[in-house]
Amino acid sequence: MVKHDEFEVWYTAEDFPDTFYQTGRMVFTADALAHALFVTGRAPQDQAAYGWTSVYEWLHRVALIPAYVRRAPTGRLARSDLARSLDRSEKVALSYALGQAMTGVFSRQVVSVRFLMHVDRYAARYGIRFAPGTGRRADLFGERQSGGWVVAEAKGRSGNIDDELKDTMRAQKRTVRSVGGTRPALAFGCAAHFPQYKGVPDHLKLHAVDPVEEEPEAVDLPADPDRFILAY
Repeated sequence: MVKHDEFEVWYTAEDFPDTFYQTGRMVFTADALAHALFVTGRAPQDQAAYGWTSVYEWLHRVALIPAYVRRAPTGRLARSDLARSLDRSEKVALSYALGQAMTGVFSRQVVSVRFLMHVDRYAARYGIRFAPGTGRRADLFGERQSGGWVVAEAKGRSGNIDDELKDTMRAQKRTVRSVGGTRPALAFGCAAHFPQYKGVPDHLKLHAVDPVEEEPEAVDLPADPDRFILAY
């Protein structure tokens, strides 16, 4: 049983190496989710770079939890009535924020990644180059505590996920071929969603995919652990 101040989210890890459980659960506090909502993708020196503007951004992001998420007695998470009433564009924005945050939680708890940084945000710092003509980009990259680079693609949905979304995650997460000359130890797509069964909304779940195929348009990230830690 989870504690009264903890959340529980079950995940499915599809096509991951045998060292990972195919299904499992993550238990974390509201503070941990608030932390992931704000810090996933950015280096600490950028989290408060704009003074009070950064404070208001922090308030905006952490307020997503009481506004849009409700905790069931079991600790599982459902959407609030307000979240269900949002228009399509607002639901997309909320799903993106939750998808990125839950990718951060999954990466830390299951994959043992210390922190994730946005590929686009830090591309110039790392000299990242993308193949011409491709609009696809992996979202995040980081380093496992045991060593080895990780590339992650984050998605969020307010309902069920389908094979088309899985294919999109597979394609985007493969756009990085190597980091610092080394093939990523893991490159996975991660979707946080609220599935429905026979029209009845269920609780928040996570679905991660990690096929081994390599995207022909993948690029190299000329990073190394020391530069990564320095940037972070």
